[in-house]
Amino acid sequence: MALNILYVPLFLCLLHIATASDAETEDKYVEKGQSVVLKNTKENTEDIQWKNAEHICKMKNGKPTGNCVLGSIESDGSLTVKNTKEGSNNDYVLHNYKDGKLLIKKTYKLHVVDPIPKPNIQFNCTAKNAACNITYNKDLQFKWKLNGNDQAHMKSKIYPLPSVISQVTLTCIVSFKDIQKESDSTDIKCDPPTIDLNWFLIGGIAGGGTVLIILLTITIYCYCRSKKRQRQAGESLDLPVLPPTNRKRENPSKPHCNHPRSQTQPRTQTQTRPPPHQRCPPPTADQRINDEAEDHPPPRPRPRQKAPSYN
Repeated sequence: MALNILYVPLFLCLLHIATASDAETEDKYVEKGQSVVLKNTKENTEDIQWKNAEHICKMKNGKPTGNCVLGSIESDGSLTVKNTKEGSNNDYVLHNYKDGKLLIKKTYKLHVVDPIPKPNIQFNCTAKNAACNITYNKDLQFKWKLNGNDQAHMKSKIYPLPSVISQVTLTCIVSFKDIQKESDSTDIKCDPPTIDLNWFLIGGIAGGGTVLIILLTITIYCYCRSKKRQRQAGESLDLPVLPPTNRKRENPSKPHCNHPRSQTQPRTQTQTRPPPHQRCPPPTADQRINDEAEDHPPPRPRPRQKAPSYN
């Protein structure tokens, strides 16, 4: 008898552990005013109870019993909470029994948030990107579809477009926890860039080109002129340099006059004329006689002739 008493607490402890191991908790998010389905994770619908802090809903043998204030119990034992509001934030606990045995106990923590607006896509052909525009007070996650195919590697708000775009279709999907919103599919087509003629820009470019040509012309002219001066300076440096002379400068105040030629001086010696601004004194009588003698030398003697011979 005493042994049986010891087994009872041990059995209750194991039962508590087994029951605790089957307990689950899951956070569930829903937009204000929307409905949410809290799933029954077991196929058994023999005995189901949904409870919160104030109310309880029951199902027996696959059929709801009584009025369910929490929402409606579906045929599979799931609970649908309709028209959620801020007061719907609560814990919803599922108890699933079979043959009086608790199969599972699961708690859903329901969070009611503000509605997420529908995103829209804007693209920029010049920047080669598309943006998923949305304003929301919580952190969002982004996904993209290109021509209907999921782009798992793209998780940013900005989607880079291909370098060559003929036409593509993009869809943006934003999500917050369990809530998702999808944009409309947007056809993106970028035409080849067109040249917009801006006359002010053309005039500025033409004026700048003219100034550049003038500056270039002045630079070339100055360069050629500098080269010419350097060449002339080089030629002047190539002239021979006369050696210095030890002859004393003649007194410019005294005119330089030729002395009378003597008999010993050769006739071929060139006389030096005085400069025009210097005047020499008139020659003396002896100088005139010597000059006449030099200019009119005496005639040379004739050679002797042989006398004719008479044989």
